[in-house]
Amino acid sequence: MMRMLFDGFIGRTASLGSPGVNEMRWVAPLRPGDDLTLDVDVVEARVSKSRPETGIVTFKGTIRNARGEMLCEMESPIIVSRRDSAGN
Repeated sequence: MMRMLFDGFIGRTASLGSPGVNEMRWVAPLRPGDDLTLDVDVVEARVSKSRPETGIVTFKGTIRNARGEMLCEMESPIIVSRRDSAGN
């Protein structure tokens, strides 16, 4: 799941790291040979109170197998650099 998150989502952001995982649930077992799909939804995006040049984006990732069955859910924040008001 982390490899898929990085390749398809986090690696395309100005990520500065993560303070950890808020929640993780394994709903069903992952089987050898399963084809996996990852859906990522942004739950919250806000400016950091202590470091306004950064933002905190909380996302929820859901892994499903080829039958559409949910296998795992994870909610986690990442810290990102913010663009300045000039759009840089």
